[in-house]
Amino acid sequence: MITWPASVIHSTCSAISTASDARVLLCGAVFVLNACASVTAPPRPEVILAATPEHFSVCQGYSCRDISTHALDAAELQTLTTLFDKPPPDAAAERARLADAIAAMEHWVGARTGTDRDLGGTFPGHGQPGQMDCIDESTNTTTYLTLFAARGWLHFHNVAARMTRGFLPLAWPHTTAVINETGTGRRYAVDSWFLDNGQAPFILPLEIWRRGWKPPRHCVRHACVSE
Repeated sequence: MITWPASVIHSTCSAISTASDARVLLCGAVFVLNACASVTAPPRPEVILAATPEHFSVCQGYSCRDISTHALDAAELQTLTTLFDKPPPDAAAERARLADAIAAMEHWVGARTGTDRDLGGTFPGHGQPGQMDCIDESTNTTTYLTLFAARGWLHFHNVAARMTRGFLPLAWPHTTAVINETGTGRRYAVDSWFLDNGQAPFILPLEIWRRGWKPPRHCVRHACVSE
């Protein structure tokens, strides 16, 4: 079972419309660096930790400001069941399958919540309806992974706590969902923040992600899975 972190991370730039000039400059710097700045804050009780296909939450509005509850319909659940029906041959194949399933979840949820307009990163679509930051993205991805685990679809991984890299003043923080490969204990970042809604997230070793990894420029608007 997933152990969620003790705190939910909240964006320092989510209130840019009411920020001081100095804070606007700070957020502008984050935009240039293409990062998701964040600080710790108490968890939101509306986030459903034990997600199932019949009952799961979705964050949006920057730092889970808005949280709604949803359920998959019969056709969506069947699509996922078919995707996971045959056990994968190895952990790498399972990671690729998880990326496809997360992309499908984003597509379905996006149509219901308006997050189908979400652009990769935080600030390219800042202020536009449906735009999300890395806290929304990592929380939702963890929810979807938990949902898959609840159905018994994970054979080579379990869901781990989210991870945040970089803290001011040394680096801009950024948060990702994480899975643990059970056979080796190796952890992988599952990061959908860099991509537009409905694209398969990047999945890569967490130790590489923690060193400040970002996708190659040509890959940012395409579905990619990194091993």
